[in-house]
Amino acid sequence: MAVAFSVMGPLVAGRGGLVTRESHEAITGWVFLISASLSVLVVSHSPHGLDEIYRIHSSSIIGATPTDVVVFAAFLAVTAVALVVVHRRLLLLVMDPSMAAAIGMRSERWGLAISLCLGLAVGLSIRASGMLFTFGSLVLPALVAKNLCREVRTMFLVAPALALAVNTVGFVLANHYDFPPAQMNVALAGVLLMTVWVLRPPFRSLLTRRARRTDAAGSRAI
Repeated sequence: MAVAFSVMGPLVAGRGGLVTRESHEAITGWVFLISASLSVLVVSHSPHGLDEIYRIHSSSIIGATPTDVVVFAAFLAVTAVALVVVHRRLLLLVMDPSMAAAIGMRSERWGLAISLCLGLAVGLSIRASGMLFTFGSLVLPALVAKNLCREVRTMFLVAPALALAVNTVGFVLANHYDFPPAQMNVALAGVLLMTVWVLRPPFRSLLTRRARRTDAAGSRAI
């Protein structure tokens, strides 16, 4: 049921935006908040309901099963093949939706398909690893890649590579020092993002100065 409602969430957000004239982000925030509150109210008098809510909110991947690994491996394979086939269209849709619509792409259908895939992935991930690890892996590597990369095409490669690297280091550290793995991974990703925020302005200034020196040297040579 959790996965089913995760898939239904994007449908509600899309249809609700058309009716209420609100942005998809606003509708998604409403769905998240109302779901988080109602779920606690529904199970508040259940003997084991609050324990389940606490497990999901506290986030842990220790309870993941071999079936979860198979399901996510299959989902990853299907997603990778789909990206190889439609990556140019997807890139155009992300960069310039108006141009995508002008050449005949149905932006609403593409957006709905992307939302459904994300809803399915998030629903399965929350069931297997909890909310913190799911949203940390979804948001933080993408933000780091956004600050490091200048092209969206590069972000598609850098973001998952960063997620894999950070999670690998986090799992090793969590196992060695006996910390919760999900919290360790999210903390490392958060520290990495903060580091990029701090180092990005000086690094860009250095690149700008080097580019100006190169241009000046080229002008003198000409």
